[in-house]
Amino acid sequence: MFSNIKQQVDKYASYLGSIKEDALKIKDLLKTNSVKGLVESEQLQKIVNNNKGKVIGCDSGFFSSSLTGLDFCYIKTAGSFFDYDSKLVKYEKLIPAPNYELKISQNALQKEEIQKFTSISRLREELALLFCGLQNKNPEYALIDGNVLPQAIDRPQNNSILYTDYEDLLQDFVKIYDYCNSSAITLLGAVEDSRANSFIKLLPKDLLQNSNSINDVILLNNILEKDHCLSFFPIFATESNLIYNDLQEYGKFNFYASYIKVNEDYPLRLELLQNNYSAEKMKEIKGFMAYISSYAKDYCFPSVLLDADKQAKLTQNEVEIVKNLVDSSILNHGIKHLRRERRI
Repeated sequence: MFSNIKQQVDKYASYLGSIKEDALKIKDLLKTNSVKGLVESEQLQKIVNNNKGKVIGCDSGFFSSSLTGLDFCYIKTAGSFFDYDSKLVKYEKLIPAPNYELKISQNALQKEEIQKFTSISRLREELALLFCGLQNKNPEYALIDGNVLPQAIDRPQNNSILYTDYEDLLQDFVKIYDYCNSSAITLLGAVEDSRANSFIKLLPKDLLQNSNSINDVILLNNILEKDHCLSFFPIFATESNLIYNDLQEYGKFNFYASYIKVNEDYPLRLELLQNNYSAEKMKEIKGFMAYISSYAKDYCFPSVLLDADKQAKLTQNEVEIVKNLVDSSILNHGIKHLRRERRI
């Protein structure tokens, strides 16, 4: 059994080694600005650090639980404001203490809807705090921890009881988009562990041996050198996306993606709400994101989001308190924990 596993793993490892050869070919194309679909004339760029800017970011800690007949999630939301001028000159929390919310589904959820309920609830809390930060701090940059628009896993079916909640979530995003566009605030998503393959889909199909086996991060880790980045490119230039199509009912929004490599970590995916930025401004944006993401030798992620994450992280004690409060109020009404949690 284990020998078979090793054979499979060794085969994939050999394939990963072959990617380096493909990466060299693609790198040559990027150096000559020959890949179609990228929006900047210089497709492979040296990062020019931009060490000045005001930025906010939000994050949430959460847990969800299901009892027989009851689905709920508990969300802790926090945010940070950093002001840089060659160094960090000002730091503030967006709110004095994290915001705590218990969300109980008012509807009986199907098993596949529980994760969507939690994700929609969490995102709405984060966006509400982010909007307050936009109004109160007037930053130059606003960061979302994750993608700059909802993901397919968050979208319920059109006939789902959660669809109205999903539409409310879209309107929350649109509210952020409109405010950032009208206030000249650069809105970005920083995707910690991206699995996207939107850059690969821009490449000629005969360049990669098997493009379905890798993602952008693996490929670009073999292309980008330290302190280099990729030109922005439209995220949905090569694919249809239901959520992107849903958003168009509320306005015309375009989204770009790029990757920056600032240290020994693999490249970080950035997603940008496009607002008619010039090529110079796009380089400035990547330069600032590189500057605030390069504090550790082998970890690349924006410092303002790391701070928001630290504030929002739920402790085990907080989780146990909430569970006990729910149990003490609910269990004497005939509700029980799920059988799989009560197995002997």
